Amino acid sequence: MKKTICLIAMLWMTIGLTFAQGVDYLCFTAEEEWSQIRFGPVYRDCPCNIETSTDGTTWTPYTLGEGIVLANVGDKVYFRGDYKGTKDAHCEFNIEGKIAASGNIMTLCDGDNPGNEVAEYAFQNLFYWKTGLTKAPKLPATKLGDHCYGNMFYKCTSLTEAPELPAKRPAQNSYQNMFEMCNKLNYVKVGLINDAYILKVMGFTNSHEDGTLVYPSILNVSGINLGDWKLVAEEYTYPSVTLNPAGFATYSPDANCSISTEGVKAYKAAIEGETITLTPLEGYIPAGTGVLLYGGKAAANASVTFAAATGDKADVTGNAFKPTTTEEADVVPMEAKVWVLGAGSEFLQYTGTTFKMNRAYLVHEAPVTSSARNMRMVFADDVSSIENIETATNETRKALENGRIVIIKNGEKYNTKGQLIK
Repeated sequence: MKKTICLIAMLWMTIGLTFAQGVDYLCFTAEEEWSQIRFGPVYRDCPCNIETSTDGTTWTPYTLGEGIVLANVGDKVYFRGDYKGTKDAHCEFNIEGKIAASGNIMTLCDGDNPGNEVAEYAFQNLFYWKTGLTKAPKLPATKLGDHCYGNMFYKCTSLTEAPELPAKRPAQNSYQNMFEMCNKLNYVKVGLINDAYILKVMGFTNSHEDGTLVYPSILNVSGINLGDWKLVAEEYTYPSVTLNPAGFATYSPDANCSISTEGVKAYKAAIEGETITLTPLEGYIPAGTGVLLYGGKAAANASVTFAAATGDKADVTGNAFKPTTTEEADVVPMEAKVWVLGAGSEFLQYTGTTFKMNRAYLVHEAPVTSSARNMRMVFADDVSSIENIETATNETRKALENGRIVIIKNGEKYNTKGQLIK
């Protein structure tokens, strides 16, 4: 019995250790003997609860402003907490000696559950003028608020490589003066796709005459003076989408694009009552536009791919589709009736809390009859309208009629309970 209890206890300890090791905590490692680091407020109080650890598993409360000595090269200290910097109150790290940062910066504010969104001003001035910082921590978040990284590494003269910045659509001033006066910085990689001018406000071209900038190929950098920096355009891969068993999918692209898959059309939507009227788009799909894709029954479960935009921009005036963001956990609007594409040819009221990335949805506040939990689709071009397709063959399929799903079999219509509709 004692052996069993011991084994269970060891198992729980192992599970707990595995969970702890699964978090990439913000870490500082000494590269010089007797280095020291401290974290504390600047000018005014910045209340937060911070803990530190020497192994990433055993944590102790940290007193803001207290110096932590790293006596030996290789000594480490980990940080986690609920820090939330603001425009008027923020903390900074102070470094003596030579120290390399690593791990996810988000554990400083989100603890054991690092998120993907950085609030405005959250990390401004965090390493301001820290000449002893030799390596930056990871900055993996992709939803960035205004000035969230403002002056973050200002005059960090020992930095040679910037942390990768994966955000596709940062706010205009998210990176304001982020690398200003970093005169040894020679490598920057961004996921930026929306506005090349943001590269200028980062400050790295003002600090170092040359270096390598890696960016997505769809970012238009022409007309932006980046000095003698070498520009490396990485091939951008447009997100693909899989059609459902009825040949439908919703989509919202990160950048202007055209459909590569033959036979698939994009549609915009207009809502009136319980009817969604779909109009085909002529031209490329503008970035951030929600659309419905339809390839017909023959395209069921097919993968739809996209390429760089060609031709004219499609007219999306009056489009009711709303895009989800490029993030995995885009939050569903509160206090709104949200409708999403179902597994067939219907839009169903959604009760979830997050969307998938690069999809589209509808918001319809008007009352919908209690008997209709889906909305009726009508194609304005009539060519692909499932409403107008009847069958005299032996195939069995689903269709929408008066806002409800009907099953057509051998030319007869049945409800979802298998009862014949007369």
